[in-house]
Parts: sequence; C-alpha cells; structure tokens
Amino acid sequence: MDRMFVCCSKIKSAGYEHSILELEFHNGDIFRYFSVPGDVYLGLYQLRQNRILSQIYKQSLLRNKNF
Repeated sequence: MDRMFVCCSKIKSAGYEHSILELEFHNGDIFRYFSVPGDVYLGLYQLRQNRILSQIYKQSLLRNKNF
C-alpha cells in the first residue's frame, strides 16, 4: 500500500486502500485499522495539506519581513 507523508508529531505516513487505514509512526511501528471510512483518511490528507500551506505561509512571512 502506498503511504503519504503526514507531518505529524507521532505519525510519519498514512495509507488507505480497500477500507484499510495503515499508519506508520516515527518509531517505526506500523498499524493497520480495518473497516475505516474513507473520510477518516481524507481528514488526514486535509490535515497534511493544511500543515503544508501553513508552513509555506510562515516561510513567506519570514522572507518578506522588513527589518
């Protein structure tokens, strides 16, 4: 199963296929959760997108800051 990077303090990556959610943690553990609704995975994906956008915004503020 393909996993995406998540940007979380505990979770390194997440994958979803056929109602199975697979989480890889930074300590190397991998857990599989069965019968998971797709919107749970979508929530992780949106969390990832929001964090990436937040990081881009913060970096742009630092670059454009007048001293």
